[in-house]
Amino acid sequence: MSYYLLLYIICDISCVIFASILLRKVTLNLGDTFEVDWLRYLISSFIFFALTDMVWPFIRLQTAIIPVWILRVLCSISEIALGLVGYVWFIYAEHRLRSRLLKDKKHSALFAIPFLILCLLALLSIFTGWTYTINDDGSYTRGPFFLMQHAIIYFYVLTVTIQALVKYKGVKTNRDKNTCRSIILFASFPLVASIVQLFIQMTPILCLSIFAAILFIFINLMEGQIFTDALTGLNNRRQAERYFSSLVSQASGYNVFYLYMLDVDHFKSVNDSWGHIEGDVALGIVASSLKKITAQYRGFAARYGGDEFMLIIRALHIVDPKMVLQKLNVFLADECRDSQTCYDLTISGGWYQCSSKDESFLDAVEKADEMLYINKRSLA
Repeated sequence: MSYYLLLYIICDISCVIFASILLRKVTLNLGDTFEVDWLRYLISSFIFFALTDMVWPFIRLQTAIIPVWILRVLCSISEIALGLVGYVWFIYAEHRLRSRLLKDKKHSALFAIPFLILCLLALLSIFTGWTYTINDDGSYTRGPFFLMQHAIIYFYVLTVTIQALVKYKGVKTNRDKNTCRSIILFASFPLVASIVQLFIQMTPILCLSIFAAILFIFINLMEGQIFTDALTGLNNRRQAERYFSSLVSQASGYNVFYLYMLDVDHFKSVNDSWGHIEGDVALGIVASSLKKITAQYRGFAARYGGDEFMLIIRALHIVDPKMVLQKLNVFLADECRDSQTCYDLTISGGWYQCSSKDESFLDAVEKADEMLYINKRSLA
């Protein structure tokens, strides 16, 4: 029995150590400010849970090392910690899915209610035995609200999983598909483990499975950094160069494409008036509009840097290059209205027609930039 106790604690301590290492590796390169903050909260809440999970072998083995009243308190804290992981994952995943369920503080507060109920049940169970009972002899039995407590955690996990499954069928870009897949797979680890632990209680499988799910998300985000802009989810400049090279190698008078350089008008005023976090939101709105454009014109969109973006579209999909910019600004107005922003966003752009295999990426960008700034000066 002492060997089992030691093994269980070693597993939990290992999870704490490795999760702490991951926490130190989380930087703003992995997403926007909100996303990165909540990823940190997710890992921190898991560390909290792993620390409290160490109480379970003492409860299951009915050891006399720890007084019963302390076991009851620690057991309730462990249940709250597990609920916290579920709630934080819900907020994080909802943001990654760009869901409208948490579009304002009122909705966010509403979805916090189940977690608060879980906390209340866990704390009162110390005295009432609603979710569990630890008897004076150290034996553990489940209470009448035990399943309700776990239903609350499943609610958070399954809600975002179902949303990801539904969204997966409609998204067009590989980036969005990959996001949906990672959220679906994240849920599978702890869901399977929690079901196993309902029947095989003497294992640390739940703690290990949650860590495996977090590690999977972290690796997925790191892989996405290579060719994806973390803030907007669009392709990055490196991928734009690769895509340009693949098109220009086939360019001819009959195989023409347009390279657009785009700039968000008066973006500095958004940062100055509303702060950099809202600036991140604004860039996300621009990215959503660009994804709609690429879906309509079968094009390629990338964040070039700062508030500059790039579009590459084959000429056969375009009647008039100006119409792309007009349509983009219509999409932007719709996104701002749906997001209820306190500001309007518009985009200026310039383009260059590539029809020769001798075109270089930097030359094409420079020529599109020249037209962009001519257009911006005409609007000033």
